[in-house]
Amino acid sequence: MKTITISKKYLCFPAAFSGQEANLQIMSGDKLIQKLSLWISPEYTGIFDRPGFMGWIDLSDYIGQDITLDGNMPDEWLDNLYQDDRKPTVVDRGERPRAHYTASRGWINDPNGLIVYNGVYHLFYQYNPYSKSWGNMHWGHATSSNLLNWEEHDPAIYPNEYGVAFSGCAVTDSQNVSGLGKDAIILYYTAFLEGTASFPESVSTIRRYYSKDHGKTFRHDPDFCIPQITSGNRDPKIFYHDESDSWIMVLFLEKHEFVILRSLDLNEWQAVQKFSLADAWECPDLFRLRDRTTGRDHWIFWTADGFYYVGDFDGWTFTNISGKKQSSMTQLPYAAQTFFNTANRVISLSWLRTANYYSPYTGMMSLPKELTLRQSENGLVLEQHFVREICASMITSAEQSMTDRFDHVHIGGAFQLKFEIDRGLAISDPDTLEVEILEKKLQLDFRALTCTIGNTIFALPDKQQVDFDIFVDYGAIEILADNGSIYAATEFYFNSLTGNIRMSASTGNIFRNIEINDFPPREISDQ
Repeated sequence: MKTITISKKYLCFPAAFSGQEANLQIMSGDKLIQKLSLWISPEYTGIFDRPGFMGWIDLSDYIGQDITLDGNMPDEWLDNLYQDDRKPTVVDRGERPRAHYTASRGWINDPNGLIVYNGVYHLFYQYNPYSKSWGNMHWGHATSSNLLNWEEHDPAIYPNEYGVAFSGCAVTDSQNVSGLGKDAIILYYTAFLEGTASFPESVSTIRRYYSKDHGKTFRHDPDFCIPQITSGNRDPKIFYHDESDSWIMVLFLEKHEFVILRSLDLNEWQAVQKFSLADAWECPDLFRLRDRTTGRDHWIFWTADGFYYVGDFDGWTFTNISGKKQSSMTQLPYAAQTFFNTANRVISLSWLRTANYYSPYTGMMSLPKELTLRQSENGLVLEQHFVREICASMITSAEQSMTDRFDHVHIGGAFQLKFEIDRGLAISDPDTLEVEILEKKLQLDFRALTCTIGNTIFALPDKQQVDFDIFVDYGAIEILADNGSIYAATEFYFNSLTGNIRMSASTGNIFRNIEINDFPPREISDQ
């Protein structure tokens, strides 16, 4: 045990990327400030000269007070703690993604609490600031005015006496029906308290934090709790349903089961429907999309693996009319959520499960995409498009309207490659085509109707004309095809984003509307 008098804002400590796991409790008297688990390298000699990175905890509320550190941390680790009014500097070991959001350090996963407030986009997310591995779940926080440039902030939710902070959502209370304040931002999250030797059963409840200063700081609401319904229930997503004048919550229960709850005041919630969906699993979302072919509104129930279900919703009951559909052809994207308060747009963001070797962080967020719905030969199909804010920011560096051969040397950072293939213009129908993207091969097989890049293979539609919209960044490539009805993301590591972009066909001028658009330099604080 070690006692420290807090004199500065941050308590800083070494955090390793691997090693032995150790536990630490930070106490103020009898009050638990935070409980965390850290990796400690077994090679103690000189390790603190080269930790994975320096972690930190904001203890500004305890300046002038004594705190105690208790756990099984080695004395050498405790001796290397220090205090500072600035966060420790992060040292990157490679290029950081330019267009995709990454935390300055640590592990990120599911996006949480996506919301627009006074023209500012707020991104919250599952976050372990003390390791590149999952654990110590906080809610990280970043903001953007344009969906391009994100500013990282201190975490909004920390683990507390009710457990770690698993996934959830955010809403604004414009009418103060909750009593927390007019226009308060309210974060609903899953508090997961792991079982102990004395109390072996884990407990999963829904709790909330709120902000009355436009999302700068968040306070815990100790009076709110939705008790556990089933073991492991989690991931609340809330929206307002105009037709029934109620707030709606969708919640994962267990296996493939979900529940819908209703509330008039954001405080008291009543379950109105329990249902199952084939292969659906955690992180639910429920939102309205208009079929641009017929003008009719439909409701989309979305789950973590990118499976979605088209149906109807009347404020009490969701009725699935489509069966399971798939939004992503690859497994890299996960746990997508839509932003609250985007008017007539539906904007989605997912976690890309990248490893990010040799970096002080793990995982990144996808590019935000706008969702639409249209009729196809296979029924209603979801389309995804990179948001217009990103597309409008791009700077065109090369373009060609029609050709059988394209060869361009790209110099610089992240970029977008757009092109169409029109097999109807071919002298003879090509069996295969290959597009080279910085030494990576995008291979199109029109006999097998597949597209291959690296170890990733996904299906192509049997059409004469197919369009591609590809975004290339350090660590990941995102591919949209067939007007956004096909989405694939794959993990790639580039030493440089400078290199050749080539395509050729021996069967005629089948490449059309080729564009290479460069992403402008992106700045993130705390990097």
